Amino acid sequence: MPYKRFSFIQLRHTFTSWHLYFYALITTGILTIIKTYANFLPSLIQDMDLSKLEYNILTMPPYILAFISCLVVGYSSSRWKEHCMHIVVCLLVAFVGFILLITLPQQAKVALYIGSCVSCSGSFAVLPIILSWLTNNVNGHTKRAMSIGFVMALAQIGGIVAPQLYRVSDRPMYRRGHFISAVIIAITLILALILRYFLAKENHRRDNLTNDMYEIEADIEEPCDPLQETQLPIYNAT
Repeated sequence: MPYKRFSFIQLRHTFTSWHLYFYALITTGILTIIKTYANFLPSLIQDMDLSKLEYNILTMPPYILAFISCLVVGYSSSRWKEHCMHIVVCLLVAFVGFILLITLPQQAKVALYIGSCVSCSGSFAVLPIILSWLTNNVNGHTKRAMSIGFVMALAQIGGIVAPQLYRVSDRPMYRRGHFISAVIIAITLILALILRYFLAKENHRRDNLTNDMYEIEADIEEPCDPLQETQLPIYNAT
């Protein structure tokens, strides 16, 4: 088969694609939130004075809801061929969950648990949608594979940040950690909307190129892909 060798041209295109850094920042934000549940959820359930069996059972519903949320949101996104607004809605749901965790008193243990379920179902559903949006906007199988690895590698920073948000001294309410998590969600939401705006703007620019400029920009050699691109791709801005 042709084009078996590794292409440094494709590698360069990966690191110079401006929108990949937006995807990396958004994915970092959501992975940070996802990894925080392992820090505060056990303490929240433990504070409810339950038996060991009840404790273990109550660790399951947030993740079951997250699983169902991923399926429903993923189906809807695929059905309507839309990503950004699905991400925004999921982040708003997660934001509401963290607002509940911040504002509710410690005595409202059931409500706090419901808040954690709400935030969990919203935040987990974002990850598959953002990765789907990424792959739709990267041309070529080789560059696409490297882009996913690049974005996910940078996003693992979230795993380093998350444990620092929830300190032992803040137990059992972790209001400071919840507040920072809510801020991260808000920033991630804004980044998603900014990315959508710039992708739509780039599509508009490409639609208005002269024939000569279009041919110059479309003539990009990507030798590790079996098919050469003969036209500029249109970004999936939604």
